[in-house]
Amino acid sequence: MYASFSTVAAAALFSLASAAPASLKKRASGKAGLSWAAQEGSAAPVALFFGSGSALTWWFDWTKNYGSDFFRGDISLATPVSINAKFIPMEYNAQSLSQPFDLQAGYTDLMGYNEPDRPENAIDPGTAAANWKDIVTTYKAANPSLKLYSPGMASDITWLESFANLICPGYPGSWETCEYAWDYTVVHMYNSDLGVFQQNVNEFHGQFGRDVIVAEFACHNFDSSVEPSQQDVNAFMTEMSITQASAMEWLDAQEWVYLYAWFGAARAESNMHQVADTNRLMDVNGQITPLGQQYMRGGT
Repeated sequence: MYASFSTVAAAALFSLASAAPASLKKRASGKAGLSWAAQEGSAAPVALFFGSGSALTWWFDWTKNYGSDFFRGDISLATPVSINAKFIPMEYNAQSLSQPFDLQAGYTDLMGYNEPDRPENAIDPGTAAANWKDIVTTYKAANPSLKLYSPGMASDITWLESFANLICPGYPGSWETCEYAWDYTVVHMYNSDLGVFQQNVNEFHGQFGRDVIVAEFACHNFDSSVEPSQQDVNAFMTEMSITQASAMEWLDAQEWVYLYAWFGAARAESNMHQVADTNRLMDVNGQITPLGQQYMRGGT
């Protein structure tokens, strides 16, 4: 999302609910994952989403390392929680390279900046490109096979176009020979109109010619005061109609969509960042919602 992680506090921890249902009938493409806000103060609830039968395969938290000071597990735990899923670290902004946290052990992929096109993040393409080259040089020296994810745009494709031209002039024709090229294009998409959602995701794929990761999406319009009903959200996620594919069905069907993550896994209301509560995968008490269980089943 677009909150600052520079002042993550040890927020009061909510009580954990019982584990997710043991028996889940799943339809899985292997693409679905989870976003979890570092401000939650604990990674422990994340484990509930990756229990037996879950179709989810990966997660991220907008930080480099969920074993760092951002996450120490619940206060009652002596060691950080173990999560049975692929964790993808992120270089959150142009300053994060100098932060003292190493990337999560065993990392194979790295996400670029979070929504640098938003005014509150305010990273211009030139500064971002110079820092990106340092990031690539630093981490690929340690892991030459590292897969790079582009900065994740809130909405402005022109920002990413400028950035791409600065790191790899002549893209997309230069992707294969450019040492700073990303492997996957990251987008964030919030819309309650499935057709517009598909059109916007298609635009990013067409412009950059790389497989796409929809790292945040939900049935929500930030420019509307009308919140979608639970029925609207359920339909958008998985149950549109016989003739129209839902968001998950459409994402699963696109060969060029590599991964995706629904936005709404948080307990604290503030960590929903004004996204309608009907998109919640977890409630304020740490219980997985019916929508969350549906998402874990792969949308069935």
